[in-house]
Amino acid sequence: MNKTDDFLHAFPKSVDGFATKYGQWTTRKGADGQAYQWLEMRGSYGGKTGTFEFIKDSSGVINHRYLRPD
Repeated sequence: MNKTDDFLHAFPKSVDGFATKYGQWTTRKGADGQAYQWLEMRGSYGGKTGTFEFIKDSSGVINHRYLRPD
């Protein structure tokens, strides 16, 4: 998430607030069998359009921020 040269993961933190306000939360089971909260929001950054994804673990830590391009 901190690699500035990887804009699909290191997009501006300001996107987080928009995603929290306008995105949709779901709960999904990970490959480890644990439940995780997913937040998704459509948008664009760096000339790429897609879905911003955030994954929160059971401790409330967001351990994944990603722009999944179309």
